[in-house]
Amino acid sequence: MKKTIFIAFFSIICFCSTYGNPYPISPCPLRKLVQESNAIIIGDVINVSEQIIKKKKKNIHYPSYSVARIVIRETLQGAIKKDTIEILFEPNMSCPAPPRFYEKTTVLAFLDFDKGNYRTHALSYGAKTLDTMEVRIYKTRIKEIKDILKIGNLTDKQDATIEWLVKCAENPITRWEGVFELSPESDFMSFYSQDSTPQLKDYLNAEQKERLKKALQSSIEFNYHDFGLSDLIYKDNKEEIDAILFEKLKKIDAKSYWYASNFMTRLKHLKDCPEMENLLKRQSDIEFQYGNDSQRKKIIDEFITLVEN
Repeated sequence: MKKTIFIAFFSIICFCSTYGNPYPISPCPLRKLVQESNAIIIGDVINVSEQIIKKKKKNIHYPSYSVARIVIRETLQGAIKKDTIEILFEPNMSCPAPPRFYEKTTVLAFLDFDKGNYRTHALSYGAKTLDTMEVRIYKTRIKEIKDILKIGNLTDKQDATIEWLVKCAENPITRWEGVFELSPESDFMSFYSQDSTPQLKDYLNAEQKERLKKALQSSIEFNYHDFGLSDLIYKDNKEEIDAILFEKLKKIDAKSYWYASNFMTRLKHLKDCPEMENLLKRQSDIEFQYGNDSQRKKIIDEFITLVEN
């Protein structure tokens, strides 16, 4: 994870600020999920229903809460003796984003539990609806990071962690898991990060940067997380990355207009002039508004024309 989220995201922030609800939680990529969760399971969601507390006189319904009933296929971490568990969640919570479970799907769930009660760790980050191939990829990365976390020598552990993050970033399925840790500043959600991890990207070697470059070049459907890839390798490949980003902007479709400014701010140096500054201001004025697709497309087209002329 998709990208209409950004415009909605800022509306949610306003809603949360107005009504006193908490802001989004600190982003929790895969490495942290493995470190922090009591248990990790892969399971099939067989039922999602409204929470009901049974009482002697009458049952009490809690429509704001749902219960996901999950048959466990495999336990990757922790000790869960049951073959079926129930997870309480609040599907309509807007800020921070809740975990969501869907009937007749397979989920990778990172759990906290106490006295038989299960909750999803890190809310939306801790429940991943996956297909068969995605499950296989995540299982491999989880096994690898669990082994890395056991390494005693801090230098060896860091080197292995960097390599593991590169592996995550190379694959579109786990791209965000690696890119966010290597280049958190590339993601708007880093505003909410409470992680004080040092700049891991400073430890990337030439071979790893080359692999990240190939991953960006082979990205068939450019998505928001690919900006992190471009930032990681930009210093040594400026002209090439500019060309890639410009071509992707030229092919942008309406569902991706919300992050057009991410292209523009990275490419504005290609035409340093007052017209460019005016375009960026116009883009900024409508950036967080709903709709306005025609205006967004007009600004994008003007930007492309300005750079090409």
